[in-house]
Parts: sequence; structure tokens; C-alpha cells
Amino acid sequence: MRRLRCLFSRSQPGRHNARQCPDSRRNDDVRIHARSRLEGAAREAICGSGRHVPTSGKPHILAGRWSDPQKWSFVHPAVAQLNAVMPPPPLPPIVAPPWVEIEEAMGFRLSQDFRDFINLYGDGEINHEFCVFYPAGQRHFALSLTLLLDHAEELNSYGVFESYGDLPFAGYPAPGGLLQWGSTYNGDMICWLTEGDNPDDWPVVVVFRHIVDPSWRRFDGGMAEFLFSLVTSTFELSTALIGDPPGGARWTRHRDWEHDYGDPPTALYGSFYTEDGRPLFPHGRKLPCGALVPLQYREGSGGDQELYGRTGEVRTLVEPDSESPETTIKLAGGGLAPGMAYRVLASVAVGVDDVPGTVALELLCDGTPIPARSTSVDVEPGQTTRASATAEAEILVAANSSPVSVQLRIVSSPNNADITVEDLYLHVNGTLAAG
Repeated sequence: MRRLRCLFSRSQPGRHNARQCPDSRRNDDVRIHARSRLEGAAREAICGSGRHVPTSGKPHILAGRWSDPQKWSFVHPAVAQLNAVMPPPPLPPIVAPPWVEIEEAMGFRLSQDFRDFINLYGDGEINHEFCVFYPAGQRHFALSLTLLLDHAEELNSYGVFESYGDLPFAGYPAPGGLLQWGSTYNGDMICWLTEGDNPDDWPVVVVFRHIVDPSWRRFDGGMAEFLFSLVTSTFELSTALIGDPPGGARWTRHRDWEHDYGDPPTALYGSFYTEDGRPLFPHGRKLPCGALVPLQYREGSGGDQELYGRTGEVRTLVEPDSESPETTIKLAGGGLAPGMAYRVLASVAVGVDDVPGTVALELLCDGTPIPARSTSVDVEPGQTTRASATAEAEILVAANSSPVSVQLRIVSSPNNADITVEDLYLHVNGTLAAG
């Protein structure tokens, strides 16, 4: 599942232009070894059902049901501020985890903004890039109320923080140590700097995996203030952590203490390959200017989260068009109003014949070009450029409406040039749109 990888680094095409960290091979091996050992535990801890199993001999303190607050004065002001710019999806009210039991097991109180954030947003991620750790769940087939401490212990056991040569902090529970509460798919770690006895006063430290000089940044504010700075792009490296999608920051909820909503729809399309993994067009595929780009479905997951939460049924919302599967993708809006927000990102490495040309991509929705954030590329005759033409847009599809058709068209100037497509991918990520 995608959710598992939130704890560990992952390379993705078309992501951030981060500088390579000059760690030694030994330090990289430490991290890779740590991730391989942690993966099984993380699958249970982060991807588990999250249902509370009463512990024998101890009182069971019921988790609370959290609906949209009537009085925001009872909610941490930074969480209320965050809600105004990144509202949670319109799924049923959150069932909050049993904070009294969790904090008793951990031995200290968690910050108020962290608790209020989990109570309002649940377990999930921002822009399919940045996840906030859930405080409790299944680990090694048993309930753990100390997932944050369990993860800290694993990081310390493999010397992860020590592998960063310029990091002046140790891992928790060292005095003033780093206690991780979030992560990106690139392997960046977001931590509290546990200075002092009041968790509400703990600042945030970001430890980057691929950014150096220095490899860390301190944010003098709490967890929710930090997230607000990310989604409003006031943190200096916000794009490196959550990207910069055209529609702004969106939160995807995967689960809460009692409900599992599964994964939202995602799909990857790319160049054509044979069944044994060889390129179908090893020297590229020649297309005339204005042609629709052929796309081969590679992989996908998730679907209608509202339906899955109620029934456990998986209904795909992103799939090839039945009439023209090579060039057309269908996006459905699901059954929960207002519908789905799809981030569509395409990238194509190209070449031209005969004359120099400028090549660009267009995204079509129901046959009509739509506004997109795009980059064109200048290509010399007979050469395939290492740079790629790109196009990115957000497409909103209303709930219970007819699916929309999405296509990718390639154009050039001059418009009589033939274009050779060497490599391409088109990535679709869906999120329930907030009301």
C-alpha cells in the first residue's frame, strides 16, 4: 500500500529537484537496512485497522466521536487556522483515539495541537506527499498505544540521526532529542525538538534526506503552525515537502480509530512495453503534431473511499476508456458530494525530425484543452532531449455525475514537425474534494 511507504524514502519520477546528500555508502546502507527491518512493523502499525482492543485487566476508555466543532474556541487556534485553508474531506465524523490511555502508556502528554489535528483530520496525508503519524494502532499483531515511541526506538537502534554528519541533535529520549511525528515519501523526517517539559512549546525540526548544507531546518512554532506554513507556502522549503499542486493543498484521510476508508484512486500510465518488460518501440514512437499520445496502463490502486468505508467494496474511479483505451482515461466523481479532485501530471521526453522545434503538451478534458501548468522544450533535429515537456492540472469531477474523459495531446512549433516520443508517464492522484 502507498501508506506504508510514508515512513521510508521512495524515488518518484517528476518529483523535487533536490541535491544529492553526500552521505557515505555506509550511512545509506544503514538507512536501507533500517527500512527493510522496519517495513514489516510499519505495515502493521501504520496500515493496520486501528481498532481498539481492550487490554486485559485495564479499564477501557472509549475514544470520542469528533464532529465539526461548534465552538472553535475549544480547538487549538493553529488547527482552526489550518482548517480554514485545508479543510478535511467530507467523510463521516472522526472517531478519535483514546488519548488518556495513549498518554498514560507514553508517559507524557502530547501537544494540544497534535491531538486536535488528529481529532479533526484522522490518519492521512497532504497532497499524497506528506503524512502525519497516527499515535496508536496494530504492531506485531497486537495493539500498541506508543507507536511514536516505538518508531523512535527503531530509529535510534539503527543510528539514523547519527548518520547525518551535520545534525546537532540525538533521537528521543535523549534530553532535547528528536521525536518524529511526520514523514514525506522522499524520506524526509519531521520531528519535535523535545526541549523543556511542556510539549506545547516544542519546536519543529525537519531532517531532509536529499538536501544538504545544512540537512536540517528548525521551525520555531508548533506542529499545526508548521503545517499551516507548509500549505500556505511560507516555509522556505514547503515545495520540497508537499509539492506545489495546481489546486493547492488537499488532505486525504485513510482512517480514524474505528473506520478504514482505504486509499483514494491513483493510476500510472506510461510508455508501451511487452509482457516480458521490453520496450515495444525501442527507438521511440513517431507521432504527427497534434496527435493524441498513446498511453499504457501500468498500475493503480484505491477507489471510492466513502463506499469502501461503508461496505468494504472497492469501486475503481480511474480506468481506461472502453472505446479508446490507448488514448483516453475516464475519471469518475464517486458518490460523496462535492466529488473528486484529480491531480494529473504528464511528462514526455521527445525528439523532432528535419527541423528544430518547440514541443509542448496539452491536457484535454472531454475533448477540450484545459488550463494547465506546463513547460515546453526546444529540440534539435534528430535528437531526443533529456529534458521533458510537462503538463499538470487539477480536474474536479462532481459526485454522481458522468465520468470525464482525459487525453494528452502533443504539439510542436513549427506545426509540421513529426515528434518522436521516447519516454512518457502520466500520473493521476485523486482526493475527495472538501465541501
